[in-house]
Amino acid sequence: MTPSDSLHPDVDAWLRQKAPAEVVLLGGDAALSSTVASQVANARRVFGTERAGTAAAIATELWGLPAEGVRRFVVVNGYRDDGWQFGLAAGGLSADARAPMLLVDQGQVPVATADLMRSCGEPMIDLLIVGSSSIIDTDVKQQLDDLDGGGC
Repeated sequence: MTPSDSLHPDVDAWLRQKAPAEVVLLGGDAALSSTVASQVANARRVFGTERAGTAAAIATELWGLPAEGVRRFVVVNGYRDDGWQFGLAAGGLSADARAPMLLVDQGQVPVATADLMRSCGEPMIDLLIVGSSSIIDTDVKQQLDDLDGGGC
């Protein structure tokens, strides 16, 4: 983890010591500036047009979602000021469940999330929603359920 506008010295030292063959930068220029990107060797970016798009890009590019069969997702509200806390807590769940994290807003499902979750036919999506109905409205859960199998 590093600030948006400069590479943290400890991150820089670690990258120089380990010299990874590839470094994946998560997010666009608003998350990590071009200055940061220029300081990292062998870097590639994974990002979307906004935060839900970035989460969807991570799910598809880094997790390798199956084209067929059951897909699992961990869903968090990524638009609250304290949303990072839910994302941090959900990170372990995401890894244990082998399920990429997707973002919703309290009262709506962003287009990038909906596009990734939309399936046609039999329901094939398992969800773990992190947060109570005060964090993610029950209407959002219904919207997510409606996308599963009803996206035809």
